[in-house]
Amino acid sequence: MKEYMLSLIGVSVLLGVLFMVAPSKHKKHLRLLGGLCLLAVFTSSFSSFLNRDDLLFFGSQESIGEDAKIVYEEIYHQTLSDANVERLELALESMMARDISMKREELSVSIHWEWSQDRILLKNATVYLSGSAVLCDPKTMIGYVEERLNCPCEIVYGIDEKSQ
Repeated sequence: MKEYMLSLIGVSVLLGVLFMVAPSKHKKHLRLLGGLCLLAVFTSSFSSFLNRDDLLFFGSQESIGEDAKIVYEEIYHQTLSDANVERLELALESMMARDISMKREELSVSIHWEWSQDRILLKNATVYLSGSAVLCDPKTMIGYVEERLNCPCEIVYGIDEKSQ
């Protein structure tokens, strides 16, 4: 970078001296030629700056390592999995409210899962009840959830962990 600045200053000073000693009838052409020379010096270093490998946003796809690709794929799969589990929780809440005759706002479902061999494995489900939903039969709710998800279910009375 130091050499770049010195070359720009040197060309500018040289052009200034040349403009001062040149005859007046050639100044128009010399200014054009001097401007082009200064532009060439400016762009030559600028293009080498853009081609540096350590600039990730201008780098090629090959400059991104294999480790970074793996990390990005894991983030992608984790995001998709989280979204799918969240949709499953909301769908189960709606179905339980409809089928067991409870108020939707008094019910919350949390599903615990893990990623295994390119599949989501449901570990267990937790149903949080509040308000008048605590009066419903817990065995009915446990059977309802376990039948649909094929995983153990537990009932928790009080505030759900999502609202905390």
